[in-house]
Amino acid sequence: MSEIDILVKSIDGKFATRRGDVADSAALAIARLIKDVEGPAANPNEYKVLVAYQLLQPELDLEKIFNIEESSQDVKAKTITLDALEVKSGHYLIFIKPSAVATKLLLEINGDSYEVKDQDYSIGREDKAENIFPSLDLSPYLGQYERKVSRSLISFKEIEGKWKVFLEAKARTGVFIDGARLRHGEGMDIGDTINVGNSPEEPYLRIKTTIENK
Repeated sequence: MSEIDILVKSIDGKFATRRGDVADSAALAIARLIKDVEGPAANPNEYKVLVAYQLLQPELDLEKIFNIEESSQDVKAKTITLDALEVKSGHYLIFIKPSAVATKLLLEINGDSYEVKDQDYSIGREDKAENIFPSLDLSPYLGQYERKVSRSLISFKEIEGKWKVFLEAKARTGVFIDGARLRHGEGMDIGDTINVGNSPEEPYLRIKTTIENK
């Protein structure tokens, strides 16, 4: 076992040094650190984690892992280690708790519903090889159009109680908000329908949107 010293910081807290082992389960180690820094009542699933300037992606399923005993060999076999994340002495762990949203945005795709609870909620096509994990993976809904949809497509942000849609910088797929084309560098107010594809009349995918007060 090889120990490392990691600088740990909650976004509103002070830096503190914590010691861990490179063979530790990364998900369990991070969950423990969040509770250590933020207090035992902290929910690890409410934080995003910045490690050595690289944002960890949702493949670390803290919600499932944190409820399982740390001694479980099954858990350790299924999770990656701190060493695999290339976390080294002197690197930083920064815990970021996304701002809460004031209104509830609901997305409906082919009868399936998704609630947007965080700022910068992203939609696209998952690609593990390129380390791209959007908040909502559209792959299961795309069928023959899968390769025609950008992996990083759009994101949602609530600004002063109003939801806006933004086209990601590298997106090359057409996106239409109630028939109006979404363009790079501008955010459009959310509408009733988001059409993904070359035209709003015959899209690859149609997403219905609803806003509700909490």
